Amino acid sequence: MWKIVYWAVSTYETLIILAVLKSFMVYFLSNSSFAPMLRKLDILDTVTDPYLNIFRKYIPTFNGFDFSALVGIIVLQIIENAIIKNLM
Repeated sequence: MWKIVYWAVSTYETLIILAVLKSFMVYFLSNSSFAPMLRKLDILDTVTDPYLNIFRKYIPTFNGFDFSALVGIIVLQIIENAIIKNLM
């Protein structure tokens, strides 16, 4: 059972990291020929934004950087460790 929890949390953390990388790529490559391809990756935002919006309410951006993904991953790690500790 703990392997399922570990896999699910790890997969979601990976999606969050990919969404962050995509946002940087959109910012730097918005005027390039890669822009249409990057728009196809909006599914990452659809999957991760509901969770990250919880943290965006309370954590302001700093010089344009959104730290909600970092806090979200830390919270996921804490929850994962607590669940796995109880399942083992």
